Amino acid sequence: MQKPKIKIVFFDMDGVLFDVGYFEHRKKVGASSWKLVAEAAGTLEEEEKLKQKWINGELKHFIEWMDETVKLYRKHNLTKEKFEKTLDSIPLMPGAREAVAEIKRKGYITAVITGGYHYLAKRAKLELGIDYIVAACDLIFDKKGKLIDWIFFPCDYEGKVKFFEAIIAGLQLKREEAAMVCDGVNDIPIAKECGLSIAFNARQELKEHCDVIIDKKDLREILQYL
Repeated sequence: MQKPKIKIVFFDMDGVLFDVGYFEHRKKVGASSWKLVAEAAGTLEEEEKLKQKWINGELKHFIEWMDETVKLYRKHNLTKEKFEKTLDSIPLMPGAREAVAEIKRKGYITAVITGGYHYLAKRAKLELGIDYIVAACDLIFDKKGKLIDWIFFPCDYEGKVKFFEAIIAGLQLKREEAAMVCDGVNDIPIAKECGLSIAFNARQELKEHCDVIIDKKDLREILQYL
């Protein structure tokens, strides 16, 4: 039986649409903009301890990990200016602009589901024209640029699948009509569900569950499979 034609392309964000500049080898975590913000906020050492707690299973869930991390940002007085400057400095992945433009020209719907920041996901929408974005963390600053609150969504592992299902259901599509371009272990549940899974410079654990493997840092490489 022939697979249904792909109609929507989902992207992970950090390491796929944006080049965060390093690769994370440790279990349960992946390269992300969280580390870059931690460096800017001066919380890197404390955040590494939290990350180890997550890896060891000492934190109940992804939202608890995010909550403890963002409390560190407030403790160290992370400002809106420093936060946005850090995320604005992250370059697009080579070929991202061209790849997304061609995908949209061909009529595909595009979406991002990420365990990263809403601010960076908005950059993907504004700079690349991504149709739908869902991100795990949205920081709220007051008029003086002080971090005062935050909003979290469980966009990790099975949580990503829930948002994936919500988007395709809302568009009256089937799972088999969705492709996912991803790089982390937390994308494995979606890779198992979608019609076409593309591992882009990905962790070995993810590659084992994907239909296509790309080990070249150029997002245009995905076009031949769509």
